[in-house]
Amino acid sequence: MNVNWATLSLQVLTCPFLVPLISTISWSKTTSKGVISGCVTGLGASVAGMMIMGSTYEGGLVNFYVNTAHDYSLLTSMIAGLVTSAIVTIGVSLCTNTIRSEEDSDMEWAKTISIDNPLSPFRLVYEEELAKLDVSTIITARIMDKVFRKARLVAVLGGVLSLVLFVVILPTVALSFDVLSFD
Repeated sequence: MNVNWATLSLQVLTCPFLVPLISTISWSKTTSKGVISGCVTGLGASVAGMMIMGSTYEGGLVNFYVNTAHDYSLLTSMIAGLVTSAIVTIGVSLCTNTIRSEEDSDMEWAKTISIDNPLSPFRLVYEEELAKLDVSTIITARIMDKVFRKARLVAVLGGVLSLVLFVVILPTVALSFDVLSFD
């Protein structure tokens, strides 16, 4: 087994699971059918992209470890897996979800909030943030959005800035350099 190839190809195997995972956390209309079908088809597309692009190099897949670890083979497979899993997860979730109104969305939130750890209850964990609320108030998604508005804004802004830094600025700076040698 080639350890370098295994390390590089691990990206190919994990990238199709990114969008389904994030959607389960951030989108209430995500369904189990959407997540499973997105992961499976994304993984298939990722592996197929790596094999197809790897077969275009000299020697084809006979020189498997070398040709499938080329930059373009990995890039093709990661893009194919990410895009396919995103499209399938979102599409299947939109077709199979049962949330049709704001009340349905509130019911999904109620299911999530009812999963409470008796050793560390939800209200005690967020006691400081929820101090202004009456104890009898039912915590809804809208209340949580109001309470954690600043934290959400910081998270979104930090995520966007990180994405711009690591996807645009640093690669642009790196591409502006000539090939570095020992001299």
